[in-house]
Amino acid sequence: MRPASSLNREELARLHGSLREVLLQGIDHRGTTFRDYVDGQGREGGNQDYLKVYGRGGQPCFRCGHALFKIKIAGRTAVFCPECQK
Repeated sequence: MRPASSLNREELARLHGSLREVLLQGIDHRGTTFRDYVDGQGREGGNQDYLKVYGRGGQPCFRCGHALFKIKIAGRTAVFCPECQK
């Protein structure tokens, strides 16, 4: 919920590293198929099997066990762990 301009250099570096890691994971698993997504060769993606937070609001965090929190930000649903992602 913080504006990007409020992040310091260390926070930006951690965010950049995490975004890169998640995007590369999605690419490695050929994308995420929930309904009808297929890759350029017509194969379903497999990244949905590796998601740790998406669609899991109220369920325990895999890292710490606290319940994941679900909120709306600018009309979009966001799920996060209030303990791990302060």
